[in-house]
Amino acid sequence: MAKKREVDFSQEEMLKLTGLTRKQFRDALLRFCDMYDFKLVDFKVDETNEKSDFYFAPEIAEPLALMLKHIISHPLYRKNADPSNITATSMAEYNEKLLKDIDETMPTYFNHAVYSLPGQLVAQEISDWSEAFVRELTHFMYNLSRMERQDMGATLKLFTRRLNEMNYYLYRGNYSILKNIELNKKHDMETYGLPDDSDIDKKLQKPNLSIDWLLAELIRWEMEGAHKMRDRGFPELKEILSDENAMMKLIGKKYSLRNREDKELFVDIPNPTAEQQREAYYSFVLGQTVDEGRCQINKNVAKKMKDYRETWKPIDEKIAEGTFEGSTLKGEYKRAVQEEMEKLQSRMDQLQAELDCLDGKAKVPFAFETDDDLKERQSSYVNYCKEIDTKESRLYDIVDHFVGQAMNEFLK
Repeated sequence: MAKKREVDFSQEEMLKLTGLTRKQFRDALLRFCDMYDFKLVDFKVDETNEKSDFYFAPEIAEPLALMLKHIISHPLYRKNADPSNITATSMAEYNEKLLKDIDETMPTYFNHAVYSLPGQLVAQEISDWSEAFVRELTHFMYNLSRMERQDMGATLKLFTRRLNEMNYYLYRGNYSILKNIELNKKHDMETYGLPDDSDIDKKLQKPNLSIDWLLAELIRWEMEGAHKMRDRGFPELKEILSDENAMMKLIGKKYSLRNREDKELFVDIPNPTAEQQREAYYSFVLGQTVDEGRCQINKNVAKKMKDYRETWKPIDEKIAEGTFEGSTLKGEYKRAVQEEMEKLQSRMDQLQAELDCLDGKAKVPFAFETDDDLKERQSSYVNYCKEIDTKESRLYDIVDHFVGQAMNEFLK
């Protein structure tokens, strides 16, 4: 039986990271496997025996511990939990706990790995805005039926037409983006001989991926490396370094592992601690797998998003504290005029850009799309809507129940 390596996390260390008892830890891990499509043997020394010792490699230990620490807070943690009872605010609260620990407790490597993925920003927005969205939507449903001089039928007609247009243009935008990504990927594969992305890579690049599923897919992706180490017989960091240098010797190069004080591990520090080895393991074994440029861009974007959410207030709150621009008749009218001017200016800029594109050209300035492409996209949209109508009956029932309950509550 292989022994735990210096860099691997023991179960005791995992208990300390999660704050769970042994029984709670096992229960949480079993539920994690069930919820996110893992097998218990994925975390075992012997992949054929669930009763063998646990194996928590540096590739997966930290994000796994984070998931297990908070999984009991997941609205669907209980096996008999009813998905129809899940709320937007409960999911936002769960997201917020994970995001807070990613920022405050996760090692730099994993923190940057998460921030380099598009799903992190989406998860933050969901966490920040769910409660406000539910509040405003509640007010909207109430206003539809309670405003004495408001024609509810006319309002439903208006918003049905607007939603219909929004649905089409949302699909059109997403379709065009995916089409361009597909063409660029095809070009790179043919020109540079690059392989297609794996299923896990494709999932990790999805923007609309909740933070728990993002972490689960990151664990699944990193687990490939952990399993390779298991297949190699659990080599220690010193062995890995020695093997790599044996190959690099052929081209006259040599790797060395150094700590933050620039002292060389296994030379200046003959017996480095587990923590020192893990830090070196993250940089050396896991390698340059994080897009640091994208990470820093996303961190800057995340900060701006947080700053905006912290300063944003609903109009009723601004009125109450006296900061609403339209708190006087003159101010309200001025605000409305300014908004209308901004809309008109934006539209004029768009029209001018279109005119500029037409100069010297015989075709409509949408080079990315021909008439045949347009027909293909619109045909795809028709099929897309049919698929929703036929396959998403449960979603239809949820929306139908929500609107029906709201109408029954307020139309009294």
